[in-house]
Amino acid sequence: MSDAPADLTERIAVSAAWVPLVRAELHRVLVGQEDLIDRLFVALLTNGHILLEGVPGLAKTLMIRALAGTMEASFKRFQFTPDLLPADLLGTLIYNPGDGEFRPKLGPIFANLILADEINRSPAKVQSALLEAMQERQVTIGDTTYKLPDPFMVMATQNPIDQEGTYQLPEAQLDRFLLKVRVDYPTRDEERRILDLMGTSSANTSTNAIIHAEHVIASRALVNEVLISDPVKDYIVDIVHASRHAEEVLPELKNLVRCGASPRGTIALAQATRALAFLHGRAYVTPQDVKDLAYDVLRHRILVTYEAEAEGVTSVQIIERLLELSSLEARKALRQTEAVEAAALAAEAVAALRPAYEAARVTLKVETAAATLRGERVLLREALVNLLQNALDFSPPGGAVTLRGAIESGRINFTVEDSGPGVPDYALPRVFERFYSLPRPGTERKSTGLGLALVREIAHLHGGDATLRNRQEGGARAVFWVPASS
Repeated sequence: MSDAPADLTERIAVSAAWVPLVRAELHRVLVGQEDLIDRLFVALLTNGHILLEGVPGLAKTLMIRALAGTMEASFKRFQFTPDLLPADLLGTLIYNPGDGEFRPKLGPIFANLILADEINRSPAKVQSALLEAMQERQVTIGDTTYKLPDPFMVMATQNPIDQEGTYQLPEAQLDRFLLKVRVDYPTRDEERRILDLMGTSSANTSTNAIIHAEHVIASRALVNEVLISDPVKDYIVDIVHASRHAEEVLPELKNLVRCGASPRGTIALAQATRALAFLHGRAYVTPQDVKDLAYDVLRHRILVTYEAEAEGVTSVQIIERLLELSSLEARKALRQTEAVEAAALAAEAVAALRPAYEAARVTLKVETAAATLRGERVLLREALVNLLQNALDFSPPGGAVTLRGAIESGRINFTVEDSGPGVPDYALPRVFERFYSLPRPGTERKSTGLGLALVREIAHLHGGDATLRNRQEGGARAVFWVPASS
């Protein structure tokens, strides 16, 4: 399964001995929230910061205070308000009349664990001051820079509903949080247990110190040794890369994504998956680790447009689609298949791109024979959409693209022909490689290089294949084929 050193698993088991002890102590005052506890551990083990978002009353603050109580480390809580000043966090210079000198008075931010309660109620100046602390692990007072203690972790909460007296967190601030975790309502059974535990005016919400900060630092060193294989690294990069060009991978996402994740998101996802593998006692990262953490790492790094908000499309929904398509290579079989009429499939693909063709003044012709195939309708449609999009990208204004569907030798061939410049001979063997792309005529802009790769992956998953060749009369011919239903 992995090429990790043989003794790494044993060293992880020894180093992670504190994890179940802390988890048990947390469950003395908390009910459920296993995933949230894991996320807090992940942030702690990666030297990262975490933002918890949820309506009031979901124990966000209690969760953080409980975690802090299990550690022999300094802890400070800030209740963020609109009148909060940077000096209230960082400290300031105090004039000493005795010697006429200004001396620093360090603020409460010089602690291992920081709880920034209702962080979105603080103004821009406070956010800027906190930004340096989160990114650089230092603060500047006057002309002097002071290092923060290690570990240093900001655990922030915010209420997504109450907008009065709040400030939108800037993208730069959000990007410094390793994870943004949505805290949901408990189940009915969990809420019943919460009532038993907390249904008095004297409920005990304190936790006992289990570990020292040095234990976390030692475990963090082992987390960095956890192996991420090359295929898993490629999977991480595929997901993040696709978020920046979502509409090219999934044309239906056109005008819905304003900004994708930066390379910091790639690094954050890799670091977080290492920590999750550590918590599970593994010396290697699996694709499932990536899927489990992708939402929390990327939800605040993928920014949707106003159009998406109007349509009720969230970053989580976009991540879900990108994960599905980026994991095709790892899938061994189709999931929910159905009988699909070739003509209906072609019509759906054409309908998705008809406005784009009209805007580009490119004629789109469809000739589809009556035939039935079996597969995952959504994936098959995406394959045709990507082929049509690729043909459109290389077609000049006034050009024409033809989509044909025909039965031949027990298979259904979908052929897409364009009247563009064709593909250079040197590029033909590589057009189906991930991230390989040719400049578009006129703009010289390149795509992600994922569209045709996805087409071939979808074809292989259905027992077919995809090819692309130049036509003697000019332009290119792409063929996507799958077995016909008997």
